[in-house]
Amino acid sequence: MTEEIEGGDLAYTDEAWAEEMEKVETSPAAIAKKVFILAKSGFVVYQTVKAAIAWRRSKKPMGVPAQVCLLFSALIVSLVCAYKFTSKEIKPLVTLQAMSHYLCFCILHVLLGYVECRNFEMRDKLLRCFYAFHLMYCGLIVFSW
Repeated sequence: MTEEIEGGDLAYTDEAWAEEMEKVETSPAAIAKKVFILAKSGFVVYQTVKAAIAWRRSKKPMGVPAQVCLLFSALIVSLVCAYKFTSKEIKPLVTLQAMSHYLCFCILHVLLGYVECRNFEMRDKLLRCFYAFHLMYCGLIVFSW
């Protein structure tokens, strides 16, 4: 398959495009970017796991759910970092987006479910309603892949 380059009469084949992309991927700037992405992601995952360990020592009722949310967050950051080094297909990106939205919903559930809210009358109704949303998010994540 060949494509015409705009403004010229050169035709590039798939092999020529692959060669050009290889040159871009091995440039010093691209390598520095990859190192930065790995270092930043590693630091964020390390700090998140460290925070999860701190929550494990907590005596508060929301300690374990907060720990689970933090570990899930570290998993998402790790998967996003891995995604940046793949072929950039759309399906994994949609799954990662669904997982990150689900994490936000889980944080809301933890905050409403484990913090004392005496003046919030709809709290119990909302918490019962949340279980259906958990099922929907899980289904969305599974079917997005």
